[in-house]
Amino acid sequence: MLVLAVRVTAQVPSFESWSDTTFTAWRNQRTELNVNLQNRSYPTRFDAYRMRTGPIVEHRLREGLSLWGGMYFQHLQTGVGSTQDFENFTRFFGGFNYRVYRKGKMQVDGRTVAERFVGYPGGDFPRFRQRVLVNFDRRFAPYFGNELFATNTGLLSNRVSAGLRSRVSPELTMLTGVLWESRGFHNQPDRMALVVSVVYRKRAPAR
Repeated sequence: MLVLAVRVTAQVPSFESWSDTTFTAWRNQRTELNVNLQNRSYPTRFDAYRMRTGPIVEHRLREGLSLWGGMYFQHLQTGVGSTQDFENFTRFFGGFNYRVYRKGKMQVDGRTVAERFVGYPGGDFPRFRQRVLVNFDRRFAPYFGNELFATNTGLLSNRVSAGLRSRVSPELTMLTGVLWESRGFHNQPDRMALVVSVVYRKRAPAR
């Protein structure tokens, strides 16, 4: 995923870029192992401030319902200039992917996930995510998403996205669009982003 984000803050540059790749490393009829790599940086400073990598496992329970989880090893740069420091932490997560609605070419999918940040600067903490994604089964089609973030003490943010989903091949998909995240629940500035995401999902072997 590549993101150019606007952040209203005096401590960091106005634009961010996120480069994100997800690909299937192994798969059988019901289970697949994916690997995710992500880098976030400030393009105007050529300064990478956050990197992550890790495995994601998805196991299909039945049509339209699957278990989804994994872990990320993350490297975080805190502060800029003379206040710059580096921290490493781990994020564990798990939950469900499921189909909410399907009719004709339109499909609505949900994802409910619980996360745990371990070794994070400031202390370990949980986070919860609820996403709804609307897309269409066509080679080129719009998509719309909304994701709510919370901790055990209350809401953190709400992320809205929309754009174009392009199926380059049966295994390769690209999404391009825009993202807006309201982070006022946690007294942080809102975030605007331009998003490009490339995902390679290997097809299951024939029975």
